[in-house]
Amino acid sequence: TIWPLGVKQFCGKNDNQHFYIETKSESGQRYIEFKVTTSEEEQYKWGLWITQIVCDGSRTIQAPPGCFQFYLDSSAVISSFNYGGGQYLADQHYRICIMSAPDACQIRYRQEGDFMVEKWGNLKTNPFTRSGVTSQYCVRDYLVIPGGASDQSSPSHDRFCGGKLSTKHGSRKSGFVVSPIFSRVSTVEFHTGYPEHRYIPEHHTPGFSIRFDQETCGQN
Repeated sequence: TIWPLGVKQFCGKNDNQHFYIETKSESGQRYIEFKVTTSEEEQYKWGLWITQIVCDGSRTIQAPPGCFQFYLDSSAVISSFNYGGGQYLADQHYRICIMSAPDACQIRYRQEGDFMVEKWGNLKTNPFTRSGVTSQYCVRDYLVIPGGASDQSSPSHDRFCGGKLSTKHGSRKSGFVVSPIFSRVSTVEFHTGYPEHRYIPEHHTPGFSIRFDQETCGQN
């Protein structure tokens, strides 16, 4: 492939998910291999719908370079892999791209369902169930929403984690995260690592599910 996928494997429940693999345009035969590992002790069901895209710029569904996921809608829900299975996956590093709608100037993100991405610095006064922002608390696992703020006059952050999606660190309630649009494609990134010490399952359950709405300038 041209770009490192950032995702080495999938497991769990991944209904309505999609991803792009961009192959090198070299001479000779090009192919992609998938390896499926199953367990005899558990029932399983899987399938892939594969669409091959000619990358000449004429196809609307052609994702921009470096985009692992690509959304063309002005409003949709984005979720982490295995969100339906109740636990996000380790060692994930990928970019989600959103095609900017005509006249849209910003994207408003909000939590859709449960939200939990590991947060550091958990104390009795600020437990893991509350929101986290900045690289001080969102160290290993985090969402990147560039320039995310509650409004244009508020301080912005790029990293979000914890038990609520909010621009305010330590919030008990989720809130809106507004990100400005500067180009034809806006991005969100998701990064997760490997737990290095004691693994606490509830700090990794279930992942993120967020709705985005593209807004035109002057819209509340």
